[in-house]
Amino acid sequence: MDSYYMLEEGDDSQTLTRAGLYQLEHDCTGEARKPLRGFVKSLILLLLFAWIVLCTVYVTVIGAQLGDKELQEWMCYFLASLLEFALVLEPLRAVLVSLYVKSLHWKLWRECNCCR
Repeated sequence: MDSYYMLEEGDDSQTLTRAGLYQLEHDCTGEARKPLRGFVKSLILLLLFAWIVLCTVYVTVIGAQLGDKELQEWMCYFLASLLEFALVLEPLRAVLVSLYVKSLHWKLWRECNCCR
């Protein structure tokens, strides 16, 4: 592919067209390897930020309406869910991701050894 874009001095038999130059720029900048374009990433970040702000406002409004007993109960549920996430769900996710990466590595390594 490199030889397609290289021109010898004085060789006018193969000239670069505008489409060829655009393709060369596209290949060199690595645009094909990017899964999401810039505006999609910005839109996702904007929606994520808006969702976080909305949830924070909702929790603040609901928390302000609670009495002392309900607020204490809500805080106990919140801490229990936080502990469940930190001590059960997060380690479980780490183990599952580790197993997936290990199987993926094994699959790719096996395919690589078959080619040799």
